[in-house]
Order: sequence, then structure tokens, then C-alpha cells
Amino acid sequence: MKAEILMTARNPRIEARLSQQFELHFLSDYAHRTECLAAVGQQISGIFYANAGGRIGESVFERCPRLEIVSVISAGVDFIDLVAASDRGIVVTNAGGVNAVDVAEFAIALLIGAGRDMSGGVYHARSGQWQERRIGLTRRISGRPLRIFGLGNIGLEIARRAEAFDMQVFYHNRRQRKDMPYTYAETLPDLARQVDFLIIAAP
Repeated sequence: MKAEILMTARNPRIEARLSQQFELHFLSDYAHRTECLAAVGQQISGIFYANAGGRIGESVFERCPRLEIVSVISAGVDFIDLVAASDRGIVVTNAGGVNAVDVAEFAIALLIGAGRDMSGGVYHARSGQWQERRIGLTRRISGRPLRIFGLGNIGLEIARRAEAFDMQVFYHNRRQRKDMPYTYAETLPDLARQVDFLIIAAP
């Protein structure tokens, strides 16, 4: 007999894999969460949480007495009551770092866009004003210092990409990372002084 899993959101690719080993239930098949838990809560041994369905805490745990694990598809576990889960012996997992490269690429794209005023240039060209007047020059981002607040999975991937632009990386973190070559700032105000660029990569 297959263990039963509750998915808080539909995802065909993941469903295809999980359905080979588990019986799946979907929150979206019910009018509201209370109805869902009343119908299947007693059988559920795992919850696949995809940033939908509200907070997972004591009220859910009470309705799912067989629950052993809550697996979160993203890095954040903000909507999971970790203390209540731990008290009941429920394991909580997340996908820390799984999207770090993707987010870092967007951060670098935004950095280039802001530093070179890409949106202003595009607007200027599309408006046709380039025929009457020129816009001002912008400065290159290469070789300029970059400050990063939060050198976790995402911040580290941003720093690695900034190195390709010959940017000296400074950072502030909850604690200094001895395993990284970047310059540590003791406080956030220290980090923000004489800023060329500051990227926030923190919860």
C-alpha cells in the first residue's frame, strides 16, 4: 500500500515522479483547506508544500496524525511552524540553494540594467527622441566595487559572477565567511558607505 502525500499546488512534472511511489492528494481539488484535511488528513504521511495553501502549523498537524515530513519546494520555510513540527517529530526539508544561480543571474541583469540605464535607453530609442537629442553617457560597472548584504547561497552566486566583471566584492553577513576571499564589513552601515552598487540578498 502506497504512502499518501498531500500536494498544496499542482505540478505535472513532479506529480509524474511522485505518483510512481505515492498516492497523491491535491489541495486544489477541495473548496478550502478544512474540507481537504477533513477528507484525507488522517491518511496523510507527507506534505509537498509549493508556496500555496497557507501556514502549515499546529492546526494542520492535529488533523494529520500520521504526518512524518513536510517538503518545501523553495528555499524559504517561513510558512512552516518549525517548532511545532520539531515537537511532533515531523521532518521539514527545503530546497535551499536550488534557485540560487537563477536569482543571481537576474540580480546581475538588474545590476547591468541599472548601472547602464538600459530601460532609459530603450525608452529613448523607442520614443524616437534619439533623432532630436542624445542621452547622457553612462559608466561601466566593470571594475567598480560591489557590496552584497547576505552572502548565503544567492549572495555567493552573485559574488562569483561579479568577479567576471572585475568587481571587488564587499559583504555583510550574520557572521564572517572565512572560506570566502571577499572583504567583510562588520555592520550594514559600514557596508553601505561609499557605495557604487549594493545588492540585498537576504530574507
